[in-house]
Amino acid sequence: MHHRIRHFLDQVLHLLEAILATVTTAVLIGVVCYEVFKMFTAPGYFVGEAFLNGFLHTIITIVVGIEFVEMLVKRTAHSAVDVLIMATARHIVISDEGFVAHLVQIICVVLLFAAQKYLLPKKEVGEDEILPEKEKV
Repeated sequence: MHHRIRHFLDQVLHLLEAILATVTTAVLIGVVCYEVFKMFTAPGYFVGEAFLNGFLHTIITIVVGIEFVEMLVKRTAHSAVDVLIMATARHIVISDEGFVAHLVQIICVVLLFAAQKYLLPKKEVGEDEILPEKEKV
């Protein structure tokens, strides 16, 4: 009985993850379309430093969103680390924090890359790597 309940909850969680990935993908596509529309319709869109900051913010946010969807779909440690790398890199590019904060963030990205290369398995194991569906008896 316990295995049936766990299996049912696993199936519900997989369904919710699929729905979340689908909704996130739809929103990302909408943001890309809206941004392209703004590029051609908003007067002065390409003028000044505000353009570059806004454009980088939008593009890097979309990339982080794509990595997040990939993490939901693949469910591996590699995809989770990729999301952390992208999110930290986004923060480095977008934020106006001081030198020490940027240095710490850069060190974090380097450590994440090192962990991905040296601590994680070389091949993608699959969805059982992060969330095992069933415990082997």
